[in-house]
Amino acid sequence: MKSKLLLAFSLLTAGIINAQPVYNKCNTHPAFGSYTAIQVEQTDTNGVTGGPSGANVTWDFSGLITKAGTCDTTYYVDPATCPGNSNFPTATYASHATGSTYTYYANYSDSVLVVGDYLSATNYAFYSKPYKLSVCPFSYGTSFKTGWKATVVNGASNDNQTSKGMTKYDAYGTLKTPVGTFKNVSRTLQTSYTVDSVFGFALVTDDSTFSWADSAGNPLLSVTYTYLVNSSKHTKSGLVYLACGAAGIAGVTSPADKIMVYPNPSNGSSSMQVSGLSNENWLSLYNVTGQKVWNVYSQSSQTIDMPTSNLAAGVYFLKVQSADGNTITKKVEVVK
Repeated sequence: MKSKLLLAFSLLTAGIINAQPVYNKCNTHPAFGSYTAIQVEQTDTNGVTGGPSGANVTWDFSGLITKAGTCDTTYYVDPATCPGNSNFPTATYASHATGSTYTYYANYSDSVLVVGDYLSATNYAFYSKPYKLSVCPFSYGTSFKTGWKATVVNGASNDNQTSKGMTKYDAYGTLKTPVGTFKNVSRTLQTSYTVDSVFGFALVTDDSTFSWADSAGNPLLSVTYTYLVNSSKHTKSGLVYLACGAAGIAGVTSPADKIMVYPNPSNGSSSMQVSGLSNENWLSLYNVTGQKVWNVYSQSSQTIDMPTSNLAAGVYFLKVQSADGNTITKKVEVVK
C-alpha cells in the first residue's frame, strides 16, 4: 500500500518560494485520461541512512546500486466510470494501472485523502477513517497526522487495519541519485505504526519512510525502514524513479492519442478496429477485474481487428506495448 501512496503524492502541483517547494493545490486533480509513466528501480540500501534534515541540504545517493525495474503507467480516471465506485461515494478521482487495483481519492481545498482501493467485488479496502495523503499548503516545517482505519475484504474474510502516523516536511535542498542530480527537492519523513488482523492474528509493523520529490511533486527517491514488531525483525528497501525510456523524472502527461479504437463503444457484433500502431506491438485486452481476455502480437503497422462478439457487455482496457517499451492503455466499451 505504501508504494502506491507514494506515487499518488506526485499528483500535487507546487509553487516555488526561493529554493523551497511549496505544495499548495489540493483542490485540483489530474485531468481524467492523463497518466504518469515512471520507471521504478529497486536499489541496494545496505548502509544507507535518511541523511540530515534542514534547509539547503545536499543528499548524495549517487552510489546507490539500481536493479532491474519496470515501467509503471498509472492513469487518472473519473471514479464514476470505475468498478466498485458505489463503495466510495466521496471520491473525486481515481488512479489505475492495467491489471492492478483502482485507488479512490477525495480532494478538498486543504487536503487530499485516500478513501479506498478496489480490485474486485471480493477484494477491496474501505477506509472508515481515510488516509490523509497531504495537506495544503504543505511547506518546509509543516507536519500532519496520517492515522487511518480500513476494512479489507478478501473473499469470505475481512481484515481490519488501523494505523497511527505522522508526515513531516523536514528538509529541502539538492538530491544526487544514480539517474541524475536534482535541485529544489523536498524531503518528507513518514512514520506509521500499523496493526493488521491478517491471517487471524495481529501483524504489527513500525515503519519510517524518507521520500524525496521534485518541485512539481514527482517522486525521486524513497527509503523505507520496517520493523516487524511480532518477530523483532528489521527490513529496509529503496526505490529510485525515472521517466520510462528517458533520463529525468516523468510528470503527469496528456494521454497518447495516436492509437485509435473504433467503433467505441462497440455493439459487440463483430470486432473493433485498432489503428495508429507502430511496426511491432503487443496488444492485450483486460476486463475490469484485471483478467486478460484477448491478446495478439503484430509485426506491422496495419489496422488490427479486435474481436468482441464473444465478450460480455462492459468496460475493458486495451494495453498496447510497442517494441521501444512505450505502453498506451485505452478504455473501450462493449454494449449489447
